[in-house]
Amino acid sequence: HNHYRGFLHTQRKLFDKEEPKRAKTLLYAYRVALTGVHLLETGEVQTHLPTLNERFRLPFIAELIERKASAEFGTLTAVDVD
Repeated sequence: HNHYRGFLHTQRKLFDKEEPKRAKTLLYAYRVALTGVHLLETGEVQTHLPTLNERFRLPFIAELIERKASAEFGTLTAVDVD
């Protein structure tokens, strides 16, 4: 719990400081958070975000993955971040 909480906190700080905001950084933070929750609930380490999202069903994850894939360092607007 402490490891993933600390890791997520660090990723969020990096994302908050990043200009322009990138989909890759935000996806990394979500991967850390969902991996940690999944591990705590199941005892299984799963780091593949699309697989994790089959369980958590966050509607915006697929779009973020698509944006990252179309441009490795794709930026996000303020509306995207919200």
